[in-house]
Amino acid sequence: MRFPEDVERLLSKPHTKAGKLQRYCYALFLEHVRDGALPTSGRFIFYELEDRGVVPKVYRNADGTPRARTPPQDISDALTHLREVGLIPWDAIVDETRSMVAWEYADSVVEYVAGAAESARIDVWAGEEPPLILCESRSLAGVLRPIP
Repeated sequence: MRFPEDVERLLSKPHTKAGKLQRYCYALFLEHVRDGALPTSGRFIFYELEDRGVVPKVYRNADGTPRARTPPQDISDALTHLREVGLIPWDAIVDETRSMVAWEYADSVVEYVAGAAESARIDVWAGEEPPLILCESRSLAGVLRPIP
């Protein structure tokens, strides 16, 4: 698969393992954009590429034992590259295995309340109780979290 030259110059060489995987990941990202299926997770991308036969579930040595390096690691590297070069926005792929805490603060209570007012939501469910979503999958929860 080939992309426009401005995209191709940002990717590793097409005949390399990294280059091939970057192209598959980018093509899949573009499908997700087209289908309105963002954000997604690296784990979901791995499952989709594994289902399509692009990557195996595990890499194996000649004797059949699993290799230390895994396909999800290679996909993570490809996605990181695509994000670092600006082809995929950082917030399009969520990773529930890592978190960052950023404390909210302001110079005054008035500034804090004014900032909080921008994200306030008043009765968006028209008098009904808001939905309760129970999700046992951390990766799926990360994709669902921004929806309400």
